[in-house]
Amino acid sequence: MANPDSNTLKAADFASDSAHEQSQSSLFSVLPGEIRNHIWNYALADYQDETQLYDDATCYKRPDYLAPRKTDTVLLRTCKRIYQEAWFLPWTNAEQTFYLTSDDRRPPKTTTARRMQQTLFAIAKTQTMPVIQHVRVFAQLYILENGARLQEILNLKFFYPKVITITIRHTDWWFWESDDNLRLDATWVDFCRFPNSLTELRVAFESLERKKDQIDDVARQAAQNWIFRRRDDTELSAESCQPEIMKWSGKATWGHRRWVRDETGPNKLDYYVSTVTWRPANSKVTDNDESTSSYVAGSRKFPNLSAIGYPQLADDITNVPISVIVNADLPLDAPTQDVTAVKGSLQLGINHPLTTRSCRGMIIGEMSFLVTPTAKGLALARTTALTAMNLLGAEYLTATRIVKGLAVTGMNALATTTLKGKAIARIGVLAATNNQDFYPLATRT
Repeated sequence: MANPDSNTLKAADFASDSAHEQSQSSLFSVLPGEIRNHIWNYALADYQDETQLYDDATCYKRPDYLAPRKTDTVLLRTCKRIYQEAWFLPWTNAEQTFYLTSDDRRPPKTTTARRMQQTLFAIAKTQTMPVIQHVRVFAQLYILENGARLQEILNLKFFYPKVITITIRHTDWWFWESDDNLRLDATWVDFCRFPNSLTELRVAFESLERKKDQIDDVARQAAQNWIFRRRDDTELSAESCQPEIMKWSGKATWGHRRWVRDETGPNKLDYYVSTVTWRPANSKVTDNDESTSSYVAGSRKFPNLSAIGYPQLADDITNVPISVIVNADLPLDAPTQDVTAVKGSLQLGINHPLTTRSCRGMIIGEMSFLVTPTAKGLALARTTALTAMNLLGAEYLTATRIVKGLAVTGMNALATTTLKGKAIARIGVLAATNNQDFYPLATRT
């Protein structure tokens, strides 16, 4: 969301005061209002603040969202006449953006429904509320599907959006990590009622380029079977919609891991987006009704979306921790085959030239850290060691057997000691790998 200067809100009643006609200025005496409006629109357009670019290694940096958006409102403070003509443009022109996601899937500073409501109330005290041109909602499915959180936004007082776009990103789908086929519960379609001001509802379905057939499938199902409603019971249909297709490329790194399984180049993923648009099919009312009902009159049941029968990738190496890449002295954008080779060597316990130093550095540090604060009793110590081993990439069956074999002596000792000194180092090393090169390291510690 673009953030208009707070002074604009504090001076909301400024527009109702009498203003000098500014007839001495050619801006008002010569240019017609239509031309001035173009000037105001240009000067008050929101833009990406490139001094605060988002980190590349996030799932929220994408086209048009490279940085927070802002609006400079200095123009509105130059004179009352300009303010009276253009005070609402920072709201009508800017895209208001909401994130219905977990904290790690959204930028550090975002707009919440509560904060937006406070702003709308502040403006509404003295002004007629303008229609907001565009609202964007990024939504993870676990929040979107029941519709409750989305309805909180739709129920805002004095909230009159003209267009709403709901974007489901690649990392918002269920179990994208294991490459599950795409699916989406339709409960929210029946639950949510949209403002009467709405003229377009867009849903953008996004996944990887290699899953474009699945995206096309679910987009087609949604367009054919889903009907949304406004509060005035106007139906929104996508029956004649031709989906809008967009493709873009971004980094393969997110959550401190590089998702090598899906890469199309070094640290690169290709995305495919299909946007379906619903429009009023039988408009009854066009005014800004303030009803806040959350349910559609009459029960309706819409089919869930499901892409069935598509092949899934079964690569043993889906991602590589950034720590493994760094400790192997590889650049973050190293070729995919080099990165997977490092991870593969760790899995097999091979003394690979790229993994020797990283294994010695990680096993004692990461294993002891993970085991130290949580080990309580034999069973928990065993589980913690296995979890830490997976993080190090040592999922090889032989390593697992070693853990089980050492459970009686090493694990038991670890669970009953103060978790300091030799026990931690020994278990950390022996449980993490069956590579004998590291055994002397453990006995010397």
